[in-house]
Amino acid sequence: MYTVRRQRLVNKSKVNRASHYTL
Repeated sequence: MYTVRRQRLVNKSKVNRASHYTL
């Protein structure tokens, strides 16, 4: 559970970074 939560958080941060770069 903890690992999944952490993975999701990392994924979210990655997506945010990608969107920021694309913008």
